Amino acid sequence: MSAVATRRGILGAIAVAPTALAAVPVAILPNSSARAESTSSNPRIQRAIALHDRADAECKRLDVEVEMPARKACAAALEAYPAEPSPPHEESSTTFVNMFGDTVRLSTEKIGTAAVARKVVNDPSWTDIGDEDWRQAHREIAAANERRDAVLAEQAARRRVFEEKTRAKFRIDEIAARSIALEDRRYQLMQVAIKTPAANLADVVTKLAFIERLFEDDEVDADVFSAIRTDVRRLAREARHETAEQKRDAVRDASATRGLICEEKLS
Repeated sequence: MSAVATRRGILGAIAVAPTALAAVPVAILPNSSARAESTSSNPRIQRAIALHDRADAECKRLDVEVEMPARKACAAALEAYPAEPSPPHEESSTTFVNMFGDTVRLSTEKIGTAAVARKVVNDPSWTDIGDEDWRQAHREIAAANERRDAVLAEQAARRRVFEEKTRAKFRIDEIAARSIALEDRRYQLMQVAIKTPAANLADVVTKLAFIERLFEDDEVDADVFSAIRTDVRRLAREARHETAEQKRDAVRDASATRGLICEEKLS
């Protein structure tokens, strides 16, 4: 992961506005024995987590029971493919005398000779290089290399056909596509569970418990941390707003009570 945050960092974010969060009714705190409708986690979050776990279990089952056995069987079948022998190298029938006075016969075995032979055949600027025997020997090697390359190409084509049929027999591509689809679904469901706005602290606790199961080594993806931080800050703002409203209501109630008391005294 390119950026991570520890779970302690997430929990620390809950302290963004401790005074405001303290004003949240005790009924929504996770350790409270009180139970109310507002304390339950968002059903959308719970369903996303349940569907994520189902997709995760299917991913693991598919990997262990289907994909890995299929890939091993496919690899064994490919390994059993009878290797075709490479075509033998050829020598030129024409020889020539080199600058040292030695008689030379060319072979396709030398890579450098093959490169020069292609130049002699295909590059007009090489027309007058060397004597006729030298050029003829290279033309023969160029033709021999073409024949040899054609045989190698046919062998490679047969190998590809066998590999394609073998992969189809063991449904490798089909299984891989299914695996990718499940992984994508699992990821999307994780995103829904984490990014669905928390309505209360119970939702935050539910998300944290979910995150603990997903991430190892106490590391959390920064995107996940950002979602939790957004939840906590929003809840803090809402708590401050509710507290301010409660104070205003209390002041109004107190004023109304004093007014009633004064009226009774006057009467």
